[in-house]
Amino acid sequence: MKVLLDTNAYTALFRGHDGIAARVRRAEQVLVSVVVAGELLFGFRHGSRYEANREELEEFLASPYSHCCR
Repeated sequence: MKVLLDTNAYTALFRGHDGIAARVRRAEQVLVSVVVAGELLFGFRHGSRYEANREELEEFLASPYSHCCR
């Protein structure tokens, strides 16, 4: 099963939402669109944890199970 995360799902995942985390764990692939990545980076820029959030996103996308797609 593939899972495509939207901005809210990505945020919920990293805030520890059990339902989202369970779906991501069961997925063979986790996809994040370039639009979602852009929205996340925009939000990170306007937040107080830009570096930490950006690094977390980069680590997430570097996983062999996650991909950024168009």
